This record gives sequence, C-alpha cells and structure tokens, in this order.
Amino acid sequence: MIISYSNARDEIFKQFGTVLSAVSTLLTYTPEIIYQGVETGAKMPTDKLWMRVSQQTITEEQAGPKADAVRRYTSDGLVFVQLFIAKTKVENYAIGTQVAQLVKTAFRGKQTTGCIWFRNVRIQELPSEDAWYRLNVVSEYQYDEIS
Repeated sequence: MIISYSNARDEIFKQFGTVLSAVSTLLTYTPEIIYQGVETGAKMPTDKLWMRVSQQTITEEQAGPKADAVRRYTSDGLVFVQLFIAKTKVENYAIGTQVAQLVKTAFRGKQTTGCIWFRNVRIQELPSEDAWYRLNVVSEYQYDEIS
C-alpha cells in the first residue's frame, strides 16, 4: 500500500526509470530528463532527444469505511512522458518512436511494489515544434493510500 502522495510519486517515477538503460542503449547517449517539480530552467538540447516526466491526480475518493482509525483512499491519475525529438536528422523521428515504445513497456500491464496499477497506456502524436517532433506516452494509474 501507498502511505503518501510523495511515496506514490516516487514509485511512478521509479517505474519510468526501469527502461532508461534500454533507452540510453538505443540512443547511444543518456537523454536529458526533466522530472515534475525539479525543473532548472536550463535550455534543452536541440540536437538530441529529451524527455519530461509528470503526473496528474484526477480523482481521490474514500474507498472504504473507517476501521480502527485507518481510512483507505483510492487515487486515479495520469502519468505523462513527453518526448522531444530533435529534427536535426531524418532518422530521428523513427528512433523517437522506438523510444516511445520502450517507455510504453515501462507502464503497460505493470504494478509497482506499492501496488500502483498502470493501464490504458498509449502513445499520442502531437504537432511538432520548431526544433522538435513531439510524442507523449500517457498511462492511467490507480493506487490505494492508507491514512
């Protein structure tokens, strides 16, 4: 069981981390990753793929009656992994889609040790920007928190 929002956030980001070695191997470099709440304002590279990871709680409801002064709450939300794929080489978009597929495998059908369950994982194509093609990997998640 999850004991706090911070604990859940750490587990969600840790789950993303399970594919970083494979991503670095595919890219032949370690990409810059910005985690929600840890943004530095530094300029991101325009010649390499980089990612931003964030989560958004959608609902949190009490899941059961109070028992022994302990309450259980069910939280539902979304985790987003935004991929920014440099437009500098023709093959970069194809490589970016492979990275998105690896990220998707980090969440699809997975459950963390704290029982965060991921489902409905998908890759979303987005309009490109001046320097980057854009893809998002989105997963719904659910967990129970005891308080």
